[in-house]
Amino acid sequence: MTPDETRNIEQLLHALSRDIGLGCSFHFTDPIDCFPTSRNEAQGHIHAYLLRVDVEYAIWSRSSEYRRRWCLSDEAQLRVRRKPIQRLIDNAVRKLEKT
Repeated sequence: MTPDETRNIEQLLHALSRDIGLGCSFHFTDPIDCFPTSRNEAQGHIHAYLLRVDVEYAIWSRSSEYRRRWCLSDEAQLRVRRKPIQRLIDNAVRKLEKT
């Protein structure tokens, strides 16, 4: 991993902690999937990683803006309408079953 990639990962994990009130770490070092950005975004690819929540903070800076909702993968599949995200859930479950 390059120093830039390491810095980006550290920034991402810090943003999750600050904005969503979750202390996370990577469950796997490799992405669970990669897909193209949507039509409304700059052209590129999104690499999706499976994160493990290590700490759930009761109070965080943007708690009035965000609501956390935890569910099992089956419920997540029903709630999510976008096919790429549904595929991410499937891939994450399959990868977790292998470990």
